Amino acid sequence: MPLISSKDTSQPPEPAAQKTQQSKKLSFLKRLREKYSELPGSEQKIADIILDTPGDIATYSATELAERAGGSKAAITRLIQRLGYESYESARRDVRDSQAWGSPVSLARRQDEDGDFASRLRSQIDQDMSCIHDAFGDLTEEDATEISDALIQAPKVWIIGYRSNQFLAGYFRWQLIQARPDVHLLPKAGETLGESLADIGKNDLLVVMGLRRRTPLIDTVLNWSERNKVRSFLITDPTSRATGSPTWTHRCDVRGREVLDRYQGVMSLLHFFSMSVLDRAGAQGRKRLTQLEEIHGDLDQFV
Repeated sequence: MPLISSKDTSQPPEPAAQKTQQSKKLSFLKRLREKYSELPGSEQKIADIILDTPGDIATYSATELAERAGGSKAAITRLIQRLGYESYESARRDVRDSQAWGSPVSLARRQDEDGDFASRLRSQIDQDMSCIHDAFGDLTEEDATEISDALIQAPKVWIIGYRSNQFLAGYFRWQLIQARPDVHLLPKAGETLGESLADIGKNDLLVVMGLRRRTPLIDTVLNWSERNKVRSFLITDPTSRATGSPTWTHRCDVRGREVLDRYQGVMSLLHFFSMSVLDRAGAQGRKRLTQLEEIHGDLDQFV
């Protein structure tokens, strides 16, 4: 919790037009934290409410927020202007932008009613099922066939992902190697991006896991694949504004009602393509699966 200042000045905030260009680049929460110690007491009470559940400002009106903080709408107006915004609505847009790219802090909202344990379990299952249904909503048979064939026929498959996308990329690789060889996970430890991409051939397939929160490297990779005419399959979410032109793009919604994103739909999609590859690989796929099982037995790897 930020330190509470005893200063309670009634001096009007600096006009928004006089704010520096640097302040305009700061997120709403960063501006609020940096200005907190300078706020008068009436505005600090409002700031405390916002910092506790930042997501509320995206849905609350100025009047509703004032009522919740026990303050006035005028105090909220002064606070917003002090942070460099011309209006409360412009501040709300800033918070919504942060929510769109997946900031857990900006998504935090007050929970009026947690519900009993059974209700929470039902909510968990319902949200997961919703994500799974959404993951397949736009998948056509034509695209599914083309992508599955590419996953089988490419000399090498390269799967890249950063942050939470890396564990999804790792899972997809682990599934695919049951049916075919030469499936590689990027980035490799200690390598630069250029070193990771150096071995990708023009006939290979690049699978890009680009679910939020994405790093700028995702756009870099997609632009590189487009320039070098390497086929790419981008798995992302509805908030994606990725540059480049992937050969295939598929979006999965990862949002539920809580702060953390949900990946059940994505996992189901990856399992679908893994099984599709295994089925379409036919005898070769079964031969590889049998070979792997024989090696497991020789090495006595499982109990």
